[in-house]
Amino acid sequence: MNSIEKINKYQMDIYAEYEKNTSQKLIETYDHILKLYKTNDNIKILDIGGGSGYFSKNLKKYFHANNCEIIVIDSTRYDTWDENFYEIKFMETSAERLTEIFEKNTFDIIFANRVFHHLVKPTWKQSIDNISAIIGKINEILKDNGYFCITDYFYDGRFNHTFASRVIYTLTSCKNPILIAVFKKIEAKSAGVGVCFLSRKMWLHLFSKYNLNLYYSNEGHVLARKKIKLLVYKIVLFIKNCQEDIVMILTKK
Repeated sequence: MNSIEKINKYQMDIYAEYEKNTSQKLIETYDHILKLYKTNDNIKILDIGGGSGYFSKNLKKYFHANNCEIIVIDSTRYDTWDENFYEIKFMETSAERLTEIFEKNTFDIIFANRVFHHLVKPTWKQSIDNISAIIGKINEILKDNGYFCITDYFYDGRFNHTFASRVIYTLTSCKNPILIAVFKKIEAKSAGVGVCFLSRKMWLHLFSKYNLNLYYSNEGHVLARKKIKLLVYKIVLFIKNCQEDIVMILTKK
């Protein structure tokens, strides 16, 4: 099995700073789910890909008076993770091992914030299959009355719904140093490593495949680019629509 491509130091620094500035906002976005557990004890929460520690630390503050166990898994332990997170368990491992590590029906809430598009493999097809398999494993370890919370992106292709996903993956996974420099210039932070965004239709197909019900979603916001830059971005990458920070909350059917 080919392992998931790890982000590099340049990306770690960018993502850590972004998570530092947005984690509290995410807590507020998820508040209508979190408050359902506010008076509960023995809550078990899994944060997938939360290696910077900022989101899990804010979660712990939210549930400060509760017996709340938070586990973070990530293939990379960020430099921002320190002794201040002593109440949170960190496991340096891959999301591919979820069902090896945890038993079925373990977690009340599972978070995956801006994670899935980084679960890339050597090809686009392998990356899609990997994302699908991990969603299936998450479904297994989520309690029957639990919530699976995702923050991610919609990238709808211009000619068919997968086209933008394929093009962006191909270009960002290229190892050519000249192309890496070019794509960094157009703010492709995953240049040289690869990124696999899904269309709205692809997300909904995966949810249906694993009998997950879309309990709540928001529309996020249009990708943050200046108008002319965004237009060029869409034309070059064959994008019809793109939205970032889409929140999707799922339950088992």
